[in-house]
Amino acid sequence: MERMVWMTPEQAAPLARCAAVFEPGDPARTGRIAFWDPAGDAPPEAPGGEPGEAELVVRDGEDVALRTLPVLRLPLAHALPALALARRAAGGTAPAAATPTPTPTPTPTAATACGRIPPPRSGAGRSPSHCT
Repeated sequence: MERMVWMTPEQAAPLARCAAVFEPGDPARTGRIAFWDPAGDAPPEAPGGEPGEAELVVRDGEDVALRTLPVLRLPLAHALPALALARRAAGGTAPAAATPTPTPTPTPTAATACGRIPPPRSGAGRSPSHCT
């Protein structure tokens, strides 16, 4: 099990100015966030970070190009302080909670009560005593 490494806002601030990309892992819980400097310089160090390189598609004038750039990889839990700080700095806010739309409950029929067919969209149901 990986040990949690805490990052202060002062440590997160330099990473919050970097670009970030998610690198999936196998199994999925091992995915990491790779921070990189769009100018091509090495990203700043951070607690729990692993320096390395990654092939990234970046802007190249009016086009895009595949480049090998220095990155700092962090597990998602360790990267969250920098990602949250970057969102706040960009003026982002948390998304509004979605209000669930209630769905009508259909009237059960004898067959649905027995688990044989899906319930009807409308109409009166029968008593479950009709199950045979």
